[in-house]
Amino acid sequence: MRIIEKYETTSTNTDAIELAQKGADNFTVVWSHSQTAGRGRHNRKWDSISGNVFWSIIVRPQEDWPSFVDLVFVNALAVRNSISQEIRNSNKLWMKWPNDIIINNFKIAGSLLETSGIANGTQPEWVVIGTGINVTNHPDGEGMLYPPNSLHGLGFKEATRDSLIQRLNVELPRQIDLWREFGFGKILDDYRQASFKIGQKITVGFGYDKSTYQSGIYEGVNERGELLL
Repeated sequence: MRIIEKYETTSTNTDAIELAQKGADNFTVVWSHSQTAGRGRHNRKWDSISGNVFWSIIVRPQEDWPSFVDLVFVNALAVRNSISQEIRNSNKLWMKWPNDIIINNFKIAGSLLETSGIANGTQPEWVVIGTGINVTNHPDGEGMLYPPNSLHGLGFKEATRDSLIQRLNVELPRQIDLWREFGFGKILDDYRQASFKIGQKITVGFGYDKSTYQSGIYEGVNERGELLL
């Protein structure tokens, strides 16, 4: 594993994509002390305050691997497990579909996966997985259903950015190995056990811009990783 540390960058995902396009190896990691143009899903701005985790990794799926789309859930488990190990408490950690990490109805982590497109008919040449974890501080989230918070803000003062990065460096490759050996079923079983609000009423936004909504009982995730409402 090659690990690249930066003091400041625009986005660790952007850096990792550039490295992937130049042929960087599988499990090359880029992390930064701060970002000036971090982004989340749907091209939302990800506030990047120093002291938090800004971490991206290059994954190169092989033809004999399960479908690369499973990596959304493989990574979500790895992030949850890393935080759980850091705070020594898994009971408070939940995964909001597909990959947000929730504690006490506050969002503390999220991930963004970007790919090169399909290269060999079934798998892309590379997938870049970027993860942000609020460790010491968090942006304002007034009016949000699940506003951001930080591990320190929720009382987990022992958590550190550097330790979490070390845990991610180990945990994601470990989860990928389990996924390759046992398939998506094993990942899905673990994911379902920690799914946020399973069996409860939720409201889901549809479309890229979340312009329409529908409420229903969250029944979990099917074998294709789709949310069941």
